[in-house]
Amino acid sequence: MRPSSQPAARRPLRPLLSATALLAALSGLALGACSDPGGGGGGADTIAADTGADIFVPQDTGIPLDTLAPNDTLAPNDTLAPTDTETPSDTVVPADTETPSDTVAPSDTETPSDTVAPADTETPSDTVAPSDTVAPTDTVAPADTAVGDTGPSDTVGGGDTVTPTCGTLTLTGELAQYEDYPVYELYGDFGLGDPSVPDYASIELYDSPTGVDLDLGSTENLQYHDCTECLLVFADYTTGATGPSAIYFQTGGTLRIDPATPPGGADLTVTLTDVTLGETDVDFETFLSTPVAGGACYALTSPTTLATPPPEPCAELDVSDAELTYQGSGTYAAAGDYGFGSPGVDDVLSIELYTSDTGSFDLGSADNLNYQTCAQCVFLYGDYDGTNAAATMFQTGGELYVDAATPPGSNFITATLTDLTVAEVTIDDLTAESTLVPGGACGGFDGTVDVSSPACAGSCGAHVCGDDGCGGTCGDGCATGTCTLGGACTPTPTCLQVSIGGDDLFMADAYFYGVDITAAGAAGVDFTDVLQLEFYSAATGNNIALATGANANYETCNQCVRAFVDVDGGGPLRQFFQSAGTMSLAAGSNVELGPVTIGFTGLRLVEVTVDDSFVSTPVPGGACIDVTVTSPLTAGP
Repeated sequence: MRPSSQPAARRPLRPLLSATALLAALSGLALGACSDPGGGGGGADTIAADTGADIFVPQDTGIPLDTLAPNDTLAPNDTLAPTDTETPSDTVVPADTETPSDTVAPSDTETPSDTVAPADTETPSDTVAPSDTVAPTDTVAPADTAVGDTGPSDTVGGGDTVTPTCGTLTLTGELAQYEDYPVYELYGDFGLGDPSVPDYASIELYDSPTGVDLDLGSTENLQYHDCTECLLVFADYTTGATGPSAIYFQTGGTLRIDPATPPGGADLTVTLTDVTLGETDVDFETFLSTPVAGGACYALTSPTTLATPPPEPCAELDVSDAELTYQGSGTYAAAGDYGFGSPGVDDVLSIELYTSDTGSFDLGSADNLNYQTCAQCVFLYGDYDGTNAAATMFQTGGELYVDAATPPGSNFITATLTDLTVAEVTIDDLTAESTLVPGGACGGFDGTVDVSSPACAGSCGAHVCGDDGCGGTCGDGCATGTCTLGGACTPTPTCLQVSIGGDDLFMADAYFYGVDITAAGAAGVDFTDVLQLEFYSAATGNNIALATGANANYETCNQCVRAFVDVDGGGPLRQFFQSAGTMSLAAGSNVELGPVTIGFTGLRLVEVTVDDSFVSTPVPGGACIDVTVTSPLTAGP
């Protein structure tokens, strides 16, 4: 039953604790997220083309304060740009020109006539041979020699990448989603480090489109902190203090996501092409990545497709044996092995109806697709052990039909389900909002299935007149006189006699108590009858009048005694309310939580109707009940 945001109001108690135990257990079912694992990216050095002479500058700040470092040589006709700093042991050859914002790393040697464009960064130990030209967007990795040699006149064209000889990376196995994040993990021997220790790969996808080749070598994707498509590989992955032997991050290649498996769900299929990875240091507090100078690199030598395992097929449900029984508060349920999970373990089909409407209802309508807003709500609790279910599944489609002859709230209902589909959800205990579980269980069936309540069978016993509990009558009725609530013909109206006492009283809820009076034989003899006590005041004392003042009507009573006859029958529910007598509520009684000690003197209840405003009105010629208390009623913890 959905939690209500409305304050408690006068309401009929759910008739029997046994009738609501299942619902109470079911309403507590919920499944259960974690912190974001992070995201981020990295890249190599970039040398772009220029039309000027050789240029090497770290960190320009202005004209004065140019610095020539110790042991550096400035050849004739060389020019130092504003505030450039030459690093020790660098050599600037004749006719070279230093331009602002270029950087020359320690121990690099620039040869005459080389062209390095402004804002490029030379990585330590790289060598650019005489007359070589490095075109825009080319990348020279640490310790590499341009185009793989040191000879003159080599040309690296625009967009080319020069990397050292890389090892072969082999990614195999099935991806698994990390919790409910767009992060997918892979374990296995990928050809890195110790073959006896598994490696680990992580693919992270943040708002990534599907069906297109995504560039892992883009500026954004070369830094782990910034990447939207991120591939990290951990060699010799362990969870202990030693950690992995090395971390590798993407330096190039493409990634394509299958449109059928967008990121964020439990299912994912990706294809990696021409992917290269370089050894990288990653700060997992800032998520910044830094390439390791002279570190190893690996490459996928052929397109590689990785995928999560195919989802388990949805269970083929069979609810043809389901017969709904009323649980109170518009809820109907049936238990049986309906085809989910373990054979022989009962599942529970539950239908909650929050309006009195009848007819056909679309379970896949916008409102009905969430438990928080549904008016007609269908659940399937898979493998329910009486306390918990292996999966709580809620409607995702189908149709429910409720016959007009048995509107919601009837003890017996005529209903069918057609083409029902359900999927696993979690339910928020406070808001009742339902959320689909990614990759969760699911089930359904095709066609129309009758899930009506079993037919109501009248119960008369020795009664010769009156209700049979199913809307029919017992015997031939009375030729003369009147029929009592106990099914007997008498010359004059006679009240049903009920005797109670001691621990017959049970606490049903805060401020609500009950006594089972079925044994008195009112109307349908095998259907349940209940005496109900409701308290809207905590006052105690003796001789509290039940038939005068505020207590004379259910709308205003502070101490209220009601009775319900045939609460689980198929006929109209008959209600009774106090019309005479007094109540004694012993000092120290706690009507909210118990314990209580209660006595009655001269208690009589008469048949009434109660409208939507809780006003009670005696039924002309209706039946009555006299209650005798043999000993004080007690209940509570």
